[in-house]
This record gives sequence, structure tokens and C-alpha cells, in this order.
Amino acid sequence: MNVTLKSNATCAIPATVSSDTVLVNTKTYPGIATITPDATSTCYGVPVTFTAKIPNPDKVYNYTWIKNNKEMANGSYMNTYTDAQLTSKDSVWLSAIQYNECGYTTYISNKVNIKVDTIKPEATLTPDNAEGCIGQKVKVHLTWAGINQMPVRVEWTVNNVVTITNDTVREVTVGAGITFVRAKAVWLLPCGYVESLKGISLFELDYNTNFDITADRDIICPGQLVTFTATPQSPAQGQTFEWAKNGRYLGIFGSTYKDSTLADNDYISCRMKMVTPCGKTVVNDTRHGITVNYFRYSAPTIYIKYTVLAGNQPRYWISAILGNVVNYSFDWEETLNGKDWKKINQPTNTFNFIYEPPAKVSGIRCILNTITPCSTPYQTISNEIRLLGRDTSSTIPPITPIDTSNIPWADTTQGNIIGFPNPVTNLLTVLLKSSDNWQRLSLKDRNGFEVYAQSVMNQTRINIPVEQLPSGIYFIVLYKESGYTETRRIVKQ
Repeated sequence: MNVTLKSNATCAIPATVSSDTVLVNTKTYPGIATITPDATSTCYGVPVTFTAKIPNPDKVYNYTWIKNNKEMANGSYMNTYTDAQLTSKDSVWLSAIQYNECGYTTYISNKVNIKVDTIKPEATLTPDNAEGCIGQKVKVHLTWAGINQMPVRVEWTVNNVVTITNDTVREVTVGAGITFVRAKAVWLLPCGYVESLKGISLFELDYNTNFDITADRDIICPGQLVTFTATPQSPAQGQTFEWAKNGRYLGIFGSTYKDSTLADNDYISCRMKMVTPCGKTVVNDTRHGITVNYFRYSAPTIYIKYTVLAGNQPRYWISAILGNVVNYSFDWEETLNGKDWKKINQPTNTFNFIYEPPAKVSGIRCILNTITPCSTPYQTISNEIRLLGRDTSSTIPPITPIDTSNIPWADTTQGNIIGFPNPVTNLLTVLLKSSDNWQRLSLKDRNGFEVYAQSVMNQTRINIPVEQLPSGIYFIVLYKESGYTETRRIVKQ
């Protein structure tokens, strides 16, 4: 390289001057890399390794291997790449970055395609028996699919002990617990070696000695004959059962046991003894059994209430409310002195009837008759209500007027007892808290006369029809089992 200087000045001598010539040497980096596989054809599953060749490889700081335009691996020292999942359609190439005097240079390699034979054999192991007794010989068979030739080598592994043979059948001795068996079959193809690995487990025969005990009835009553049955979960010949009562074996054998002298909370159990197919005697003595629980009769409930009927003489509509009962009969009774009760002549099982008290104050109740599932008669006596009747003699204590002093009005929005609407015209609604455990609700007038009553156990909302009541002040009275009461005032319009 040289420089020529020219001047336009008129006095310049000489007008043109040339400099000395300087030679500059430049380096070029073509950016071309070469990759070479260690095989140009292979079998599917056999790894192929590609090696990159780049000038000054010590200055390459990153290799990126790409298969089918997808980055597979990269790193500073990865001038080789190995792939065992190649197919004939795959294309592999390399992109590498090198640091040199000119800065950074990117090298792009050639693309390489490998011819891949896609034969993929699949081995299968099948034992004659999947379980056996300790020491028993079990044959395990090797079969395969996907290839029509015998393997050149079979590597059998039994509990980590390797044996190399050409045999496709292996006799294995069953050990304690689990015996692991594995076989790797190897075939030689024109493309190279291919293999398939398969493993199975052989189990020591563990016979199920569990059994279940059942009774022939769900409801057990005193004196009843109950049959207990033992049922093995794995039935086999030679199983024996011995029965026990409250932990004491009775010397009674067989799959069933009968007893008519059972007491409440008796415990019936048994043990099973058997000889397994391996000749081992086992006993299941877990005392698995049944606790006898006598049937607890859930007593039915009955509650009676009344409604005042219009007319000159005291007349009432009496109603019975039953709960937890199916088969029953009941009778109505009345008393004039609070002690002596006599049956009212009403049709059997009459739920509702019109009652005219024969005395100034009369008592009425209902007797509910049922038969328990243990065939035992059972009677439930309803609540007793007192009704104002005709002005004749009576020894029942008279109804006393309610002292209205300090009795709060029924709150319509908050509190533990809510009564609304207040004033009320047709239907009075009373809301209660379940945690208060009220037992009974009564609606009384100012004279203490009960115009409505019902049980409120486990209830939080009660609707009371009041449209037939005369206008005036009435009292909601709530009772607890302890005798505690609370009273609220309402107005009937």
C-alpha cells in the first residue's frame, strides 16, 4: 500500500509526490467446520458418535449440536455428540463459536444423515407360575416380537447373579420373599447388534389366612338363637375353626357356631388353622370376632295438642303427633282429679277428635302401644294437657292467672326467643336457639288458660295458627326439662 500526494499550488515543485509502499498481511477465518460420524449406518437404538473438526479447536468456546433444527446439546468442550435414538430421517449438524484475532467467528458444519435400520425387537418373560413355595423350581420362558431370528446371546440375571447363555428358558429357584429375574436378549443384524431387556418378579407363596365372622341377624334380643359363621377369604381344604366366647375357647369346631344364651356385650371369636399348599401349618389367632349388643329400643314419641273451637260450650280439637313409630295403637284417657284416668270412648287409632271437657278443669292424655322388634310390649304416655270445661266439680288444681309484671315483649328481630309478627293476626312464628334445648312450648291467655301447646325438642322454628283466638294479650311460655321457664308477651289483633 502507498500514498500519492498532489498539489494545485502554482509554485509547488514538484506538483506530485508518492510515498513509500507498505505491505499489510491479513488473516481469514472461513467459518467452515466438519463433523464425522463413527458409523454411516446403524441399527435403531445403537448409539452413533459425531466428532467436530475446526481449525484451532482450543479457541472454540461453545459447541452447539443440532438435530432436525432442534438444539440437542451445547458446551465449551463438547466437540463430540452421541445419539442412540437416530432414524434415517434425522439430520445432524454443528454450530460453533470461536474467539480469534479478528473477534468472534461462527462455524457451521456439514449436515450428516445416518442410515438406520428400524428393527426394534421386544422381549417378553413368562413364568410357569408367578408364585411358588421356597425351593420350588419355576421355568421362565423368553419370547420376543419384532424380529424373526434367534438371539445370539441371552444374559440371564437372577437376584443380581448374571449368567450368559443362548438358552431361551431359565429354571429359577423360588426364594424367600421376592425373586427378581431379568433377561437381556442380543441379536446380530447387518446394521450391528440390537438388544431388548425385560424383567419380572417371582413371589414366595403367601397364602391368605384372613377370615370374616358374621351373625345371622342384625337385631339380637335376649334368649334368641344366633348363628355365627366364619368365612375364609381364601377357601382351601383342611381349614379348621375353633370358637371362643369372651376369650375362652369352647372346644367347638366348624365354620358355624350357635348360641341362645348370649348376654349383652358377649364377645364371640374364633381362630383358623390350616396347612398351606407348601406344607406349612399356619394359625390365625387374631381373636377376630363380634361383640353382642342387645337391641336398644328407640322409644317412639307422642305429643298431643289442642285448638279452641268456637261455640257457647268449651270445645276443643285434639290432635296427636307421633314420631319414630311404624306399627302401633293408642287410646285416649281423661281425668277429673289428676290421678284416676279412664278411657275415652273414641275409635281405635283416632288421631283427631272433638273433645268437650265434662268438668271445670279436665286432664287428657294419650297412651301409645307398640311392640318392639324383640316382641316386647311397650307403652309411651303422652304429655298431659288441662282444659277448661263446664262448671262442675273438679279436684284438679285451678288454672291461675298470669302475673304480667316484668314479662318482656317478644322481640321480633333478636334475642334467644324471637316471636313475630307482634302484633299478630293469623300465624305466629317463634324462632329458638337449638343450644337452649327447650322441651315444650305453650301459648296462654291472660287468665293462664293454655290455648295451644306442642313439643319443641330439636326444633328452631315453630308456626302457631292464631286466627281463631280472640284479640288480646297472650303469652309464649317455653319449658326446659329441669323445670326452668321463660315467658314472652305478644298481642293478637
